Amino acid sequence: MTERIEMLPMSDGTRLYTRILLPEAEGRFPIVFQRTPYGERHHSWRIEECEPYLRRGYALVQQHVRGSGRSEGEQMWLYRERRDGLDTLSLLRTMPFYNGEIYVTGESYGATVHLCYLATRPADVKAAALGIQRDNMYPYRYRNGCCREWCSLPWNLDRLRRPYPDQRPWQEVLQRPYEKVMERAVGECVPFYTDMLLNDTDNGYWQSQENTGVMETLQIPVLLTDGWFDFYIDGMFDMWRRLPPETRQRSVFAVGPWGHSTRLKACDYPLENGNLPAELVPTFFDHVRLGAEPPLSLGEVTWHNVTGASGGRGCRHSSACGVCTLVLTARWRMHPACPVSRAIAMTRSSHCTFTVTTAFTAARRKRRRGC
Repeated sequence: MTERIEMLPMSDGTRLYTRILLPEAEGRFPIVFQRTPYGERHHSWRIEECEPYLRRGYALVQQHVRGSGRSEGEQMWLYRERRDGLDTLSLLRTMPFYNGEIYVTGESYGATVHLCYLATRPADVKAAALGIQRDNMYPYRYRNGCCREWCSLPWNLDRLRRPYPDQRPWQEVLQRPYEKVMERAVGECVPFYTDMLLNDTDNGYWQSQENTGVMETLQIPVLLTDGWFDFYIDGMFDMWRRLPPETRQRSVFAVGPWGHSTRLKACDYPLENGNLPAELVPTFFDHVRLGAEPPLSLGEVTWHNVTGASGGRGCRHSSACGVCTLVLTARWRMHPACPVSRAIAMTRSSHCTFTVTTAFTAARRKRRRGC
């Protein structure tokens, strides 16, 4: 493996910290492109996470988005993400290792930054792997009209790198009027954040975001991944449904026992390996690029069964990854021992009332009783 660091200049002169990892062999390689706002602390920067790509002959390009990690500038939600992504793609095309193929992957905001420019249909971007993120953010920001301030404010404060002028308690910050919440937190107005608060209906502000409405026109195969406890799960199912039929037939959607991550921490799931298989994304890219066997059934939603075994109408085992496949025509069924109303009260993501959610809640309750 060869590693080098470059500060790639964007069209406005801002330089973005970029790590380039090349396989041992010499020559030109297909590029896997990742962008993150979390710096080196994100799991994708660990060498063990990079190894499956390098072993298969991919060059790995990882970048800190504007204003994050070691990159220059100031990060603001969606600010210049399309332009920075396209600028970086243009620079990658001049690299001596570029072979004409680019594959993009990312989770959460690392998926959003790719959604911002995929609507421009770069000809050399051949496939995408996008996880735990939705493309239309209004239904998340305003769940049934209720502003989810508790989640978006800490995330944006962390991205802004602005210290609190005084470490006041959250209950003093999260007070009405909400459009003043950032002023109470950092002592000044942050216009892009105030705009999100003032646009509390699904209006032109949200519909004009660069990451909105990408799926309807997507022509490249896509691997979607999410957890059934994630707050974006309903949005990702909506993204899957909005894919053009011909694109969906070449794509896959993997759903597992996760929250806003594809890795389990401390829990009692009865799965041999509850994490997203490390080989899933590079195997999917190999399928698109080389015609190799796809890692999961194409055109279908694939999900980890809670008990690790198949069961229920519409489910069957997938030999590739040891998970179950739920075909699109199957119907969600409520677990008889745990009605939806009881599941809502016990799960963090109360809007996720799928069969897997209720079944898991009942199973966990039995284990706690010693049954």
